[in-house]
Amino acid sequence: MADTVVHPQRKFLLVVTTGGFTHAAPVFEIGRVLAERGHIIEFATLEGQEDWTNEYGFISAIHLLGPGATQEQMNAHYLGLRDWDMSKGLGVSMKSKYMLDSFWPQTYHHLKNIMLNPETRPDMIIADFFVEAARDMQIEFYLPIATVWPHMPMLMMPCSYIPGEPGFQLEGTTTSEYASLWLRLQNELVVFKSIFSILGWVL
Repeated sequence: MADTVVHPQRKFLLVVTTGGFTHAAPVFEIGRVLAERGHIIEFATLEGQEDWTNEYGFISAIHLLGPGATQEQMNAHYLGLRDWDMSKGLGVSMKSKYMLDSFWPQTYHHLKNIMLNPETRPDMIIADFFVEAARDMQIEFYLPIATVWPHMPMLMMPCSYIPGEPGFQLEGTTTSEYASLWLRLQNELVVFKSIFSILGWVL
């Protein structure tokens, strides 16, 4: 039986919006493996980030999803990273969350246009975890997606041996195997300490 019958060629759309090239690199590496297996690889990103593909010749098309973050926004984001401390709650990180989420509307509408066009619609989306709109495509179009996370997915897949909320563990307590009772309690309080910051985000 021909290999093309067993493994038919598919089109994969790699999607990376905010966060910088460090968010794109692992997604590109997945695309490289798929390209080596004969699949079509396309890339969707924000304006100003097209040159990320210069070292990845297997990408056959680029789709722009609207204007990218300004240098001022990214500088504020990276400077804010220095103050992130889970032991104090999520308040500091929420400023970055507001900024990153502000790109959702344009990303959603551009991805939807890609999906509605039979010429550009992919068979699957592989997206960075910041691309919330990829989940909307999965729900609206029943399109399979894969989300690339550099760490434990936030607020997903809780386990009895993981203290607190997944993705928000304090340093040294990824599991509770060697965590003291005090550290376990501190992990449980991370989200509660952030309640006012979170309410400001969802209301």
